[in-house]
Amino acid sequence: MSDLRESFRRQAEALGLEERLQACPLPEPILVEADALERVPAYIAGQGWRKAAIACDERTAAAAGRRLQRLLEQAGIDAFVAVIAADAAGDVVADEASLMELLLAAKPAGADVLFAAGAGTIHDLTRFAAYALGIPFVSVPTAASVDGFTSLGAPLLLRGVKTTVAAVGPAAVFAETGLLQAAPAPLTAAGFGDMLGKLTSLADWRIEHLLSGGAQGGWSAGVAALTDSALRRSIEQADRLRGGEAAGGAQAKQGGAVVSGQAEAGQDGAVDGAQAEAERGGAASGVETLAEALIESGLAMLLLGASHPASGAEHHLSHYWEMELHRAGARPLLHGAKVGVACAIIADYYRAIVAAASGKDGGAGSGEAAAAAAGTGRAAGVDAEARPGAAEGAEPASPPSRKSELAASTYASLPPVSAEAASRVAAAAGPAWSEIERIVGSLPSGERIRELLALAGGPGSPTELGLSDAQVERALLEADRVRPGRLTLLRAYNEELRKLG
Repeated sequence: MSDLRESFRRQAEALGLEERLQACPLPEPILVEADALERVPAYIAGQGWRKAAIACDERTAAAAGRRLQRLLEQAGIDAFVAVIAADAAGDVVADEASLMELLLAAKPAGADVLFAAGAGTIHDLTRFAAYALGIPFVSVPTAASVDGFTSLGAPLLLRGVKTTVAAVGPAAVFAETGLLQAAPAPLTAAGFGDMLGKLTSLADWRIEHLLSGGAQGGWSAGVAALTDSALRRSIEQADRLRGGEAAGGAQAKQGGAVVSGQAEAGQDGAVDGAQAEAERGGAASGVETLAEALIESGLAMLLLGASHPASGAEHHLSHYWEMELHRAGARPLLHGAKVGVACAIIADYYRAIVAAASGKDGGAGSGEAAAAAAGTGRAAGVDAEARPGAAEGAEPASPPSRKSELAASTYASLPPVSAEAASRVAAAAGPAWSEIERIVGSLPSGERIRELLALAGGPGSPTELGLSDAQVERALLEADRVRPGRLTLLRAYNEELRKLG
């Protein structure tokens, strides 16, 4: 039995994070293995819990929830499945209605533990419900789709506004590899997109530290290194994540958009059996590695007590689009799919801001330093010696030749960057600006990020998500307001831009 908790603990200790480990109990155990669900009853009995509520949606109830219920009942533990209803469009949304539905199912029944059997939305609902009820919850991921399985915060849609609410992390994690490998391909690709977002979130975190003179963000080189290590391992597996699509997970699209409800539904497609089996085998270890990386990214946030390592401007764009689509009555898009696309946009936009501040051509994708760094998967601002277990010199496999396709499908252009606003940001940063230039210059180009997303089978451009150039521009100009307490380079630039009127 392999417990991811212990390997993560060893990494953290090697980085001098013993005090954080002592102050922040990690989930125990954290299992990513073939028979993870079989181990749940013994764990629950050992905790003395006697009644369990299993939160899920229709698909994850069939995939894991009802099986988990049977396993618990066979062990003499009272268990029931609480299926969260989808909305009229067929999507389960982490909003007030879904929260109330889960609370009304769990509280009257006297549950003393909650299970989140599902992907990101189910986990967000369950962690807040557990917090509100004052009981623990156990994570049972059914897809390697997000890094929030072990986090403390619950991003909820409250009155149409995306709000991250403090909640609780899981007491334990049981991730069964067969479930993860059988998940629809768009969910796995979304998980990879969520991990790629760490390229810009780590950059933003370091930039916040520099712009605030160390007063904001709680920068920790050790926590950043843990996140960067998980990111690099994910990138090394990019070409091994597509097997699930051939094995039955259909690309769920609506007008070019990866739509969350259809992806969660897990619609199957007929394929040649031998081909599917071969591709399953090739993808198995890749999906398992991605799942471990996502969990470790969440654990890094847990150690810090905040989401800075994993959430920067790319997440703010994602949340902005989510709210805009909600107001328009459109179906939601997968979180990680939006994050991956936003990461590529932010990488190019940040380069344009830095170029404008120095009086250079601010065209997206320019910059020799960025070109040199493209493809390394190395997060900006993280020193090489701080990366535990990183395979130095290891490069991700070359993606299929999609440059012409990508060029045709990306946004037409970034909004023009104001040289005056960018120069004001640089002036306010003072001596720290040279380090910010280095951080931005070390980001892979947007083109390289889109190639990696395509390699993993995910969308790389707003067009593929069904988003227009106007939606991209609005998000770049307004998304920093989504989380006004978080200082990103996007926020610093936009604040100066607004002062100019």
